[in-house]
Amino acid sequence: MRAKRAAKRLGEVTPYRSCAGCDLCCVAPGISEMGKPPGERCSNLCGGAGASCSIYASRPKVCIDFYCLWRVVETILPDWLRPADCGFMLGFNKTDEWPAVITVHPDPTRPLAWKNPWAMTVFATLAEKWNCLVSIGQSPGTTHIFCPNGMVIDLATYPPAARAKLSGDDGFIGAPEFVFGPDRRPLIEQMRGTTFKWDLPPPPWA
Repeated sequence: MRAKRAAKRLGEVTPYRSCAGCDLCCVAPGISEMGKPPGERCSNLCGGAGASCSIYASRPKVCIDFYCLWRVVETILPDWLRPADCGFMLGFNKTDEWPAVITVHPDPTRPLAWKNPWAMTVFATLAEKWNCLVSIGQSPGTTHIFCPNGMVIDLATYPPAARAKLSGDDGFIGAPEFVFGPDRRPLIEQMRGTTFKWDLPPPPWA
């Protein structure tokens, strides 16, 4: 059953991109089901990046089901946002609800890799076109929130009480109502109807 589920999930992602040489999804995000905090290397990794999970055949459902946004489809994020190269990984919460949150999980060895014009242009565009939030860091460790109206919330500038409302211990990420546009469709519906064209020069790491 586990193998069938894994094969089905693999069949749902693009065959034009590969996880080879990258294991950031096993390092950057916190995985509550495994007791793994954000930024810590999974204890089950035992070798080279992309092929070193010692429990791969019996890995839990949360690992079977997860693919980062770069790996899911090649028509959204540019090739140069491959997590192992750019230093961060994008994941999202439930795509069948609104508002959605896309989380940027930085490589703990490169915590500010996201802070460059190329990446921030992508974050702002995703937030605008999908009427969602793009958070830097996993709650409650979120540092910045990109909003649909172009506003970027720097949580360090907020007093503790206000910050707690935007990034809570329960994993909730929020933003003021006025930053959102009128489109309240679930993210999965917005993804189907949106195309991206990134007219950006190659970044330094490409």
